[in-house]
Amino acid sequence: MPVGRITIPAIDIDAPYRLGTHDDIVQLGPGLWPATPFPGEAGNAVFAGHRTTYTHPFRDLDLLDQGDRIQTTIQGRRHTVFKVFRTTIVPEAAYADFVLDQPEHPGVRMITLFACTPKGSRSHRIVVQARAPRPGATKSD
Repeated sequence: MPVGRITIPAIDIDAPYRLGTHDDIVQLGPGLWPATPFPGEAGNAVFAGHRTTYTHPFRDLDLLDQGDRIQTTIQGRRHTVFKVFRTTIVPEAAYADFVLDQPEHPGVRMITLFACTPKGSRSHRIVVQARAPRPGATKSD
């Protein structure tokens, strides 16, 4: 059952997400990695998704640019907006440690999206990371 939605206007994504990253979950859409925070909470919320199979919600992750917005909601209530700050390609053998890394500073709210790359291959992962503004920050932050 979906627990929220992830919306990325720059690449036309508006998809429900579920808890977990097992195949039966990510076949239905993005999955939130267990033991990572919900998006909008302090820490790094990590999402897995497919690029070419099933619902392929992360098909165009490679088209995101620094500053693009990622929006999340949790059960239609809490809404958080993140701005992309980095896209990285990581070898398959190293991706878990990379995506699960938590922010150094307490209170930082981050989101990490990852999927196989290049399209149709499992050799690497494309990893897109975004941050939410600090509480109390101005719109220009």
